[in-house]
Amino acid sequence: MGRLDRLRDPRGGRRTFRLALTLGLVVAGAIAAAEEVTWINVSDFKLRLGQDEVLQELARTELRLSQAQLFPKLTAGTDWVVDGKTEYSPDITQIPNSSFATKDPSSIGLEVSWRLFDGLKNLNTINAAREKVAATVEASLDTKQKLMVERADKMLSLTRDRAVLASSRRAVVRQQEAFNISRQMLTDGLMTQSDVAMAASELENLRALTEQASRQLQNSELAFEKFNGFRAPAKLNTAAAKLKLPASATDAADRAMANSPLPKMAAHLQNAADFNVESARGAFFPTIDLVGKYTRTFDPSPAVKTVNNYALLLRMRLPIFDATLQPTLDKARAEALQKSYDRQDTVLSVTTGARRYFNDYKSLKSQVGRLEARVKEATKAQAAMQEEMKAGLHTVLDLIQTQRNLISAEQSLADARYLRDMSAYNLLGTMGELDDGSFEGGAQKLF
Repeated sequence: MGRLDRLRDPRGGRRTFRLALTLGLVVAGAIAAAEEVTWINVSDFKLRLGQDEVLQELARTELRLSQAQLFPKLTAGTDWVVDGKTEYSPDITQIPNSSFATKDPSSIGLEVSWRLFDGLKNLNTINAAREKVAATVEASLDTKQKLMVERADKMLSLTRDRAVLASSRRAVVRQQEAFNISRQMLTDGLMTQSDVAMAASELENLRALTEQASRQLQNSELAFEKFNGFRAPAKLNTAAAKLKLPASATDAADRAMANSPLPKMAAHLQNAADFNVESARGAFFPTIDLVGKYTRTFDPSPAVKTVNNYALLLRMRLPIFDATLQPTLDKARAEALQKSYDRQDTVLSVTTGARRYFNDYKSLKSQVGRLEARVKEATKAQAAMQEEMKAGLHTVLDLIQTQRNLISAEQSLADARYLRDMSAYNLLGTMGELDDGSFEGGAQKLF
């Protein structure tokens, strides 16, 4: 009896439940960890290319669906009579010795139908589906160009932020030297306490700017890793200077029209819309089907057990009134007109964009040259100012202002180089000429 009581003890059930719950949590945690590991290596680049692959597969499936309409259709069916009757007028079932049944007979049969003519509706639908497949291919190429431009942006942003951080660190080192000089000159009686305090304040300000630049660089590294799926190497070279750029704005527009996938995609979409118009117009024409039928009817009368019917026939259907046909055609025409406008807008956007990016590149290239000269002069001025301050010819305020001019010039140069190279990559992306070879990582090939 004691053993039976122990077996029925509810605490044992609670222990079992807790054990099962613990095991369930462990398994769920393992599954979650496995899923997390699976998703770690997925990058924005691969995800967006994968989405385009899905769109291409959908377009190819629609093409197969429209082509399948060309094949014959085989159907099997049966009618099982639950209740009912057959009425005759005059009522021949009342004739003496009549053998006519009063129940509707059950039947089973097969039917094969093959559409011979449908006003070319299905043929135009197939052509429209083919154009959509071609459009999705061009859309995928355009997506890759956009992704390449984004990849360049991530790399150039990282290069710029590294240059800004390096400039800030050099400024801290220079200001630390100036602070040390000011303290020594204070000891020698050549500088006041307020000058030393201003040098110390400027040093702390530059340290704060360095910390800010460091955080910005960390964010750029994270964005690079998220987009590409791997960490950025220590040395990056986007090879913008090696890219083959057009010689003029007109050349840029011509190459964009020849190579950009956007005008081609717009043309395919317009063609698909035109075929849809023809398909909607074909709904007004008659349809002709070749039909083969076999039907077996059971117990049509007390004297007959089964009746087999065979038929090969042409079936024609002509729409006399269908209120949906004209609105469908009008809608297809409006969509075709919209696609025509979209194509013109795309051509204008691509050619104008190519010209604008070319002009931006030319202007920014010249600006970078001037900023490089400014950095050289500011570097000379800072070194001279520091020596002249030691000689008592200038105050620490003059040196601080000179160093501010230098760091401003260096960071402006980093921004201008980023804008110049981005305009080059935007230009090549607009022309559809970017590929993996447009990027280098020092001696390491990144992609």
